Amino acid sequence: MKRSKTDLIFIVGFPLIFILIACYGVMSLVAPDRRDPVQLLHDGAVKVGDDRARVDSVLHRAPSSETARDDGIVELIYRRTIYDSDFRMEDAKIELGPDGRVRAIRIERSTPPSSSK
Repeated sequence: MKRSKTDLIFIVGFPLIFILIACYGVMSLVAPDRRDPVQLLHDGAVKVGDDRARVDSVLHRAPSSETARDDGIVELIYRRTIYDSDFRMEDAKIELGPDGRVRAIRIERSTPPSSSK
């Protein structure tokens, strides 16, 4: 019995599509997102002196929180969760001066308290 093109699509194509989607799903859970704002700040994509428009265009995401102080300084906080051997959180803080330029970049790691008793 000769197989048609439709049979080959079902026999070969769909299992390949399933494997590709499964691999992509596993990689998205295991591997860090290269476009993650905190990772981009680790890699030096934003530098002191850059303006707000450049920060927004490079990081591609809105900050987790944005705080404006009375002295005109704006603090942008980008947050991510890391699952290595333990559960950690990273906060990347960008401080913008009154002129809208980056004054400081700080990356802080913290481990939340465990809920075990």
